[in-house]
Amino acid sequence: MIELYKEYSKKIDRFDLYKNVANFFDIKKALYPGSYIDITPSLYIENVLYIDNYKHTSKFFNDKKSIFYYIDNHKIYDNSSEVNFLFADYISDNLDIDYDFDLIISQYAGFVSFYTKKYLKVGGIILCNDSH
Repeated sequence: MIELYKEYSKKIDRFDLYKNVANFFDIKKALYPGSYIDITPSLYIENVLYIDNYKHTSKFFNDKKSIFYYIDNHKIYDNSSEVNFLFADYISDNLDIDYDFDLIISQYAGFVSFYTKKYLKVGGIILCNDSH
């Protein structure tokens, strides 16, 4: 399944975006609703919770061994990585998650901030593209 991510990341190159945001804002914990298979944030942020309800995304994240191996061999931080996936609809599902994320990522998944800003800690940021 990690090969699918490698092909995806070639088409959707966000390496510099996540690297620069993580470094500039000292991001340690991120929430990524509607992530699909974009695990690139985990290369720069040590704790990321991915949320998606697309069935192929669930299959991808079930391959934990390959995902952790890839992240551990490409991450830029020294701490261990924490990668979690929640198969859910961030709009209609009642999410039982923490309320202290440094960053919420929104990339082509709808108006993410409207539904998830309550999970952002005070002083945290929302990173979104212009699809909003």
